[in-house]
Amino acid sequence: HSHHQCALKLGKGLKATQWDARDKHIEGVEHTEYPVYGLQWHPEHMDARGTAIAKKFLRVCSKYSTPRKAA
Repeated sequence: HSHHQCALKLGKGLKATQWDARDKHIEGVEHTEYPVYGLQWHPEHMDARGTAIAKKFLRVCSKYSTPRKAA
């Protein structure tokens, strides 16, 4: 955690799923019904956990992406 801003109150349908280990600030959220995710992180500081999060994110993106038509 290296941010001076963080989420304190989440909007309707959002739930916290990741927290900073030191101060328990929310760093990840997911929507309860839709494939919507939010992260507050620095990919340039990724460790094994950050890599796992990035891989899951890419899997979800590929699941919901639509193929582009050739121009």
